[in-house]
Amino acid sequence: MDGNKDESMEATEGLFPIIWDLWRSSLPQVLSRSELWFFCGINLATWGAFQVEHGSVRSNQQGVNFDLGSNISVDWVDLKMLTMISTTLLAFYVHQCFGRYQLICTLTTRMLSSAHDVAFQARLFLSSKGSRLCSRWLALTALLTLTEGPSIRAWRKLVARGFVKRAEVEPLRRMGPARRWLLLQKVTHLVATEVSDKVLGEMIGRVLAMKDYQQEILETRNLWLPFRYHHLLTVVIMVNLLLLSYGSALSTSCLAPPVFFLITIFFFGMMEVSLQLWNPLAEESRLQVPKLTEDFLLSMHALMHYEHDGPAEQWHSDLKEEQSHPCQFLVSAPASFAGA
Repeated sequence: MDGNKDESMEATEGLFPIIWDLWRSSLPQVLSRSELWFFCGINLATWGAFQVEHGSVRSNQQGVNFDLGSNISVDWVDLKMLTMISTTLLAFYVHQCFGRYQLICTLTTRMLSSAHDVAFQARLFLSSKGSRLCSRWLALTALLTLTEGPSIRAWRKLVARGFVKRAEVEPLRRMGPARRWLLLQKVTHLVATEVSDKVLGEMIGRVLAMKDYQQEILETRNLWLPFRYHHLLTVVIMVNLLLLSYGSALSTSCLAPPVFFLITIFFFGMMEVSLQLWNPLAEESRLQVPKLTEDFLLSMHALMHYEHDGPAEQWHSDLKEEQSHPCQFLVSAPASFAGA
């Protein structure tokens, strides 16, 4: 990873730093949802009207003790049952999204690792021009697999780093999933024409492994949760929040609106997290996959453009320096072994 702080906070940072780090959470997206303020507005308006009515009754009928909201309140037993159903459906949905997120991250890591291994071997066994061309095609294949269509900003980054030529941008943007394997076919043909048979089998095996991971990623992306379940979940949560916004407002406690606001944030926060987990390959996603792609491109760029004077002079300078000043590896034993 780069110097930026990782999204997954370590447990050593403590609970309070994690709690107060709100702007890296899903809270900004939750606060921008119009549904949140709609339900909170209903709750606040109902609570204000109830306070006004309750105050007027107490001023007109002193000493009369009765429950004003008994005829217009919502049964809390029904609200509890509905909330339990909503929480169960939402928990199952988040679990499925997290499982999909783990699978996509695992497949992406393996695909990028296979591509990097092929590029590393191409750097060793192919010519300088051939290795750069092979690495460039590998990076493009990985990028086109992880994105439906990179944005203009992403293409500019690729052009600036030398992975794409300006004349290739438009044809690659129109390339669909069925034609993305053409780049891997070019890699295979290039490798077959330049390397020996002894190395060819291993490199082709890694290319085919990369192709298999790409196919699994595409199949996982095309597998969506049935719309009926998503529709049912949305309706149940909306009805639950609508009844909660009214039922919790029939209270004389001044803490009723803040508590409902927190409940609404929890529900919409879980829905927002599940949405990000379901599509971690989105370019605007703040999850792990875009960072993996960025690190992969930086590593490929370094592998393509790194040069050393050693191979040109058969490592004479380095060997002479090592002979005159041999390196001493001083490894101290761990404290546990020293005590033993």
